[in-house]
Formats: sequence, C-alpha cells, structure tokens
Amino acid sequence: MHRSESTSTSEATDTTTECETPDEDSTERPAKKRTTANRKERKRTQTMNSAFEDLRQHIPNVPVDTKLSKIKTLRLAISYIRYLNEVLEETKDGKPCTRKNFVVEMALQSDMKEKRRREECSADLSPRKRGRTGWPQQVWAMELRQ
Repeated sequence: MHRSESTSTSEATDTTTECETPDEDSTERPAKKRTTANRKERKRTQTMNSAFEDLRQHIPNVPVDTKLSKIKTLRLAISYIRYLNEVLEETKDGKPCTRKNFVVEMALQSDMKEKRRREECSADLSPRKRGRTGWPQQVWAMELRQ
C-alpha cells in the first residue's frame, strides 16, 4: 500500500506539472488575441473614418474647413439624397427641373460665429457653459425640416 500511495503522489505531481504548462501557454494566448483584436479594431476605425471622409467630400456646398461630426455628416447626406430623389421625381414627370441647387445654409452659421465671439468676450466675466461645438441648432433644424 505504501507503494501505491507514492505512485499516486508522483502521478499528482506529474499532473500538476502538466497543468502548469497549459497555464503558461494560455497566459500568452490572450495577450496575442488582444493584440489581434486591437489591430482589427484600429483597422475598422480607420476604414470607418475614411468612409466618412469620402462621404463628406460628396456633400455639396459645405466648406472644406468645416468639421462635421459623423451624425451631422449622415444627416446632411440624407437630406442631399432626398433632394436628389425629388429632382429625379420631377424629371420623371417630364417637367423641367425648377428646383434650386442643394444649399446648406451657411449664412446662419457665420451669424452664429459672430454671436459666439461676442458671448466669449462677455464670458470672461461669467462661468463658461459646456456644450457641443459645430453647427448651430437652427441650421440642423432647417435641414431636418426639408
């Protein structure tokens, strides 16, 4: 019996040694998986950003120096697609196209920039409010109404 006990003890030791080897391998594998996942995520992000940049370039009448968020880009693209759809519908009926060109109202934006500058001058006296930057809400409201 004494022999069988030592045999089982040595077997247990062997089992422990065998278990340690996979643990070491599994420690390396998640790091490798994480690196691969990070690389895939970076590639996906780059692809999405380049797609949005391409989309921004196809929206007419938006100044090059205007930064658009992804949601604003999508909303403008939707309104431009609606505009193009309406133009196609008019030409289908055989009527001459009487629509004006697609216009993104930038005049309101310049007025808002002046107002914002004035507020910034007076903002030195009062605490500054946090808010999103970009186009004024009136411009987006007009875009959504169209």
